[in-house]
Amino acid sequence: MALDGTVTQKDGLLAMCAYVYLVISLELKKGLLDKMMSITHRSRVSAGKELVKIFIGVIVIFIASRFVVDQTEYFSHLFNVSPFLVSLLFIGIGTNLPELSLVVRSTLMRNHQVAFGDYVGSAAFNTFLLGFLTTINGKPIVLTNNYLFSLLFLVLGLVLFYYFCRTKNMISRQEGILLLAFYGLFLVTELI
Repeated sequence: MALDGTVTQKDGLLAMCAYVYLVISLELKKGLLDKMMSITHRSRVSAGKELVKIFIGVIVIFIASRFVVDQTEYFSHLFNVSPFLVSLLFIGIGTNLPELSLVVRSTLMRNHQVAFGDYVGSAAFNTFLLGFLTTINGKPIVLTNNYLFSLLFLVLGLVLFYYFCRTKNMISRQEGILLLAFYGLFLVTELI
């Protein structure tokens, strides 16, 4: 959708619909809501209390995000670089720190399904989020800089990730190192 250099409201709606389709497909195939309800009934955990905690966390993150945007603009002007580049290098890493901690913890606990689900779920929800933000923005998002090059890296990275996942239903240490090296190459080319 972004290959033409703009992400329009139609593109945003299409991205949101694709995410909703994914969620409905998973629900119909796996019955996730039924499983969540049965876990809630068996355990002493109150789903309502946990949802309130999540909601409060989302509000805190929403308020903190204004500070992050302001600081991104400040540093992009200070170093005379594009806000896109500052976001790509620092905010992209910063927003993934909670996921990284979850992945490390689940890996140490040898629960690789949680780590893998986090990878895929985060990417899928980011698609929905981009669509939602584009839709409520009301104006097309015009991509500047070398967006085509960045999108090419994104697509190649996703293809590599998919290939590695499909070979043995897991990502080996060597494949992980290759993905990290690919990301390093991406960062170097963006900086150049």
